[in-house]
Amino acid sequence: MIKSVNNYPVSQLFDIEAGVVYAIPRYQREYTWGKNQWENLFDDVLENDSGYFLGSIIISSKSGKDHIIDGQQRLTTLSLLIMWLLHRLKDQGEDDSLAQLVYSKKHGKVSFNLDVEQRRAVMDSIYNDTPIDDDDELDESCQNMLDRYRDIGDLFPDELQEKALPYFADW
Repeated sequence: MIKSVNNYPVSQLFDIEAGVVYAIPRYQREYTWGKNQWENLFDDVLENDSGYFLGSIIISSKSGKDHIIDGQQRLTTLSLLIMWLLHRLKDQGEDDSLAQLVYSKKHGKVSFNLDVEQRRAVMDSIYNDTPIDDDDELDESCQNMLDRYRDIGDLFPDELQEKALPYFADW
């Protein structure tokens, strides 16, 4: 049963400060996006500067959690992009207001916007810009997340990485 259909900006979709944290049910497939899918999404976003319809994201609330039924590939990719932007903005001396879209720490509990226990070490490594232990055997999702995160710098246009980066992040 569909309870509601709404349009949300990314900032509202990922507002951890407002309590938005998503779980991914076990039956969902791994994060499998390759460089081509990431590049297609990014090209679409850049070509639509007045706004971009990300597509349908289906969420089911169960046992007090919001479970992603459809859209986890796109939401995972956006989370990686937001973390990449956050690091580049910090390098430029900008504020870290994007952090609230991917990470929060309340009462000693750390939460990422995508709260998947198996992915937490990789999310933490990317967020904190620390290396992942080479001895860790990564599952397909985690390895793909690391690979796609590393691809972002190659795919992100140079002209946006300079002066336009804060404007792109705000957009």
